[in-house]
Amino acid sequence: MKINKIQVLTSFKSLSSTTSNKFWGALAIISSIEEKIKPNKTYTVESSKIMLFLDRLFNLNDNPNNDYHLSDIYVKFSLDWKNKLSSLTLTGIPNLKDASIFYNKFQQFDGEKVNSSILIANFLDECKISLNEISDLFSKSTESYLQTEEYSQQEFIAILEQDLKKKKNDNYHLSFESPFFIQSRPSELKRAPFIQTLYSGDRIKELMLLSDSNLEELYPADTIQTDSLDKNEVLHLLDFVTDLFDCHLQFDKNLIIRFIASLTTKPFVILTGLSGSGKTKLAQAFVKWICNSNSTYKGFGLFMPGEEINSQRVVYKVTKSDINSVTFEQVDTQTKVTLPYELIYEWIQVISDNNFDISTPTRSIRELVGNSTKYSTQLNSFESHLKAAAFELISREYNPDNTTSQYLIVPVGADWTNREPLLGYPNAINPKEYVKPDSGVLDLILQANNQPNYPHFLILDEMNLSHVERYFADFLSAIESKEEIPLYAKGSVENGVPSKLKVPSNLFIIGTVNIDETTNMFSPKVLDRANTIEFRVKQDEMKTFLDDMKYINMDALSGKGAGMAKSFLDMSANKSFDISDNEAINTALVRFFGELKKVGAEFGYRSASDIGRLINQLNVLDSTLTNNQKIDIAIMQKLLPKLHGSRRKLCPILETLGSFCISDNLKIVKDVFEKEDFDFKAPNILYPLSLEKIARMYKGALDNGFTSFAEA
Repeated sequence: MKINKIQVLTSFKSLSSTTSNKFWGALAIISSIEEKIKPNKTYTVESSKIMLFLDRLFNLNDNPNNDYHLSDIYVKFSLDWKNKLSSLTLTGIPNLKDASIFYNKFQQFDGEKVNSSILIANFLDECKISLNEISDLFSKSTESYLQTEEYSQQEFIAILEQDLKKKKNDNYHLSFESPFFIQSRPSELKRAPFIQTLYSGDRIKELMLLSDSNLEELYPADTIQTDSLDKNEVLHLLDFVTDLFDCHLQFDKNLIIRFIASLTTKPFVILTGLSGSGKTKLAQAFVKWICNSNSTYKGFGLFMPGEEINSQRVVYKVTKSDINSVTFEQVDTQTKVTLPYELIYEWIQVISDNNFDISTPTRSIRELVGNSTKYSTQLNSFESHLKAAAFELISREYNPDNTTSQYLIVPVGADWTNREPLLGYPNAINPKEYVKPDSGVLDLILQANNQPNYPHFLILDEMNLSHVERYFADFLSAIESKEEIPLYAKGSVENGVPSKLKVPSNLFIIGTVNIDETTNMFSPKVLDRANTIEFRVKQDEMKTFLDDMKYINMDALSGKGAGMAKSFLDMSANKSFDISDNEAINTALVRFFGELKKVGAEFGYRSASDIGRLINQLNVLDSTLTNNQKIDIAIMQKLLPKLHGSRRKLCPILETLGSFCISDNLKIVKDVFEKEDFDFKAPNILYPLSLEKIARMYKGALDNGFTSFAEA
């Protein structure tokens, strides 16, 4: 006995108004994975399992000819795949009972009735819905008994035809989208609409990547992402924390959040603190993680989004490009194809080895590439795109040394007395030549201007070995004014260096600082234009390190977070800093302003705006931070760094500032500053980071007669 055919028809019509073929195609793939799905993990799926699911759902034949493909399919899910899957429904939410009835429509049951709970349990199990916690894709329904009856598939098809007023085609297959009856068989991968669209649909690509090539080779772990900055940025940061741990680097999560929030607030960050505490390592780790690795395009560069490439008959527009792949959109049809750069390079190699030109038949190139390529025939069949892309890159200037690195680590010399180590100088002997610095900084800035969609980083190690203002004044001015830096008189140089240099918004400068007798102090002018983050090593952190010392594998981080680059740049472009409705934050800042003014260390409008932006970025990165935590970070990074002076000058102010950091009437000197084992994490402490720093500065003033924010 089967479920009553009228009930099956009713369920089919309900599902036709709420689901699409793409939805069921994606669910077929999910049903073929025998474990809970994890984002960014590649799963190998037998195509026959997918076809079996689809045949059961769509096939109306009495004896289906299940000559399924035996090849594997590789699939990788995005971070937000569950929400993206729900977006594939049409209107409303499909009913769970209707889905269960239709999926089990030809199942045989004993008796004249069947309990709907049995059907639902079977459907949930078959589709791995409970396993993957996606039951909210369907609306719930009450338990009921369904009538059963005997009938043939032909009888069911007849009632379908009558009700839908639609005749069947050559084969007996349904579709949840008009015209309801479809001709192609689900086992025909290249033709069936609910499978074919999984390869090419843009909405599907937001949910998963699907290929008959190994996705670990085509798309490394972080290339699938969603466009939701607010939701997924935190997930990416957690990925960074995890990746740091995997390469045996450990930093406090809040320190990482402060670091990234500071970079996106203003593109100049100073890292100070104990020598060997990880300042340079954190900066290096982050830039390696978020920047593209350099192995893929081998001197030929990358396509930039927005570029147009002319084929012999059509025009392709670049819509996306990262270190791994590029997406082309055909301008006239708006169809999109994503291709790996390595495959494009294979075409370039064959073209170069055989001295082919643009008139060489495309098929000839494709056949030679096909003899040795590691990629599938399917990808290699996009021959028009590949040929156009290969010849476009060949036409550009080839530079075998052009690794187009997005970052530089430059050790600052004690002899840096002007800007020449960073920006170079006009050749006095040959006025037509501009001498670039050996440091590579000028080339990095020029590259950043030419690649605005990619972040670039300049790490100045031991930044205060020389007086910062002597070599960095032009940058300080340009960051603030957005004006170009003049390099030489226009028209006098002919070797490709522009007369004026723009410091682009995608260039981020990180300075690391140590304090000893060989270094120089920062002036308020420098500190006012940066966020200053102090690094300390706690006793428990040192114990953890000593108990489990391991080799730090920085190379393991390369390019792992490159998919986050756009979100990172979007964050840095966000100029929001409205804290006018937050009375607690404003009140705290005004209180500190009044005390700092007494020693000439008050902050101006620029710092107030920077604090507003910093708090906004902290909100974006971690919405769980409390107001007091955000105020604490702002005080520590923007207000305290400018404090320095004698014991007589600063001790009274430090006592007052310390009292602002606690919520009860503790005696700040006796109960806090002079107490060796004071708990700075106690519940009555409003701003623990700031209070601990103020206490250390106070003790430094007593011991040395002088104190400053910077410590050895």
